Amino acid sequence: MVESRCGILCSQCAAAENSTFDPQKFISAVAKQDAKALQAFFTPEAIIRWHDSNEQFTVAEYIQANCEYPDTWSGEVVHTAKTKGGMIIVSKIFSCSATVHVTSVLQLTNGKISHADEYYADYNDDIPQWRKEMNIGIPIN
Repeated sequence: MVESRCGILCSQCAAAENSTFDPQKFISAVAKQDAKALQAFFTPEAIIRWHDSNEQFTVAEYIQANCEYPDTWSGEVVHTAKTKGGMIIVSKIFSCSATVHVTSVLQLTNGKISHADEYYADYNDDIPQWRKEMNIGIPIN
């Protein structure tokens, strides 16, 4: 939802604000390490934070870090949720040697990322032995 001129949260305003941002195209550009495509998703002054490694980037630095990351990657959007002024994207980014889940909390301005807080989780499909012994839970998929 976006606060309208009258101060009321308005789902129509939120849809209009975020309508030009396509999360699947963004994640695809990230995974393909497509610098030109990535540039178009950000406002010039955007700030991107990777909290897991305690790093903050400008757009140019983010694109450099992403595009020079070793390996060939693919990506898929797992879930999205619109927020007041932005969007949350949960994605899975993977290569032949690694898989990570990424939660991106985005603030959007005119359909472009003006602020991003990203959180990474290494994918590990092995349940630790101590938890197996508890015999609790069921597989998600």
